[in-house]
Amino acid sequence: PLQTTGVLLKRLRLPAEQGAVQVEPKHDPFVVHADGANVAAYEYSALVYLSTAGTDFHGGELVFYDEDADRVVQPIAGRLVAFTSGLENLHGAASLDSGSRYVLGIWFGHLPRPQSHNASSESTAEQSMAIV
Repeated sequence: PLQTTGVLLKRLRLPAEQGAVQVEPKHDPFVVHADGANVAAYEYSALVYLSTAGTDFHGGELVFYDEDADRVVQPIAGRLVAFTSGLENLHGAASLDSGSRYVLGIWFGHLPRPQSHNASSESTAEQSMAIV
């Protein structure tokens, strides 16, 4: 089954904070990347914007880098952007010019099922649940 494999509430702010408050001090969201290339368990990516470009911050658009053209997604509070996490969706955030950009990142994938010590009783339970 599809499961949540990661969640991150992210604030990009200028001027940038330095030090221990940074969860990923070496992570650069502005570098072009594919989420699945960084974390193998990420099959699908979703971003929920919690702030709006032009109002809460300037710059910071989501850019997909495709062979034929770059595609820009304007962050708007409440907007959900979902996409597959592979190399087919190279993306990055444009440079932030001012303000605070808040986004909730959620990643999904198919995690392997844990192996049960008693597989026969588990399959019987699953069959019973399917019948009900």
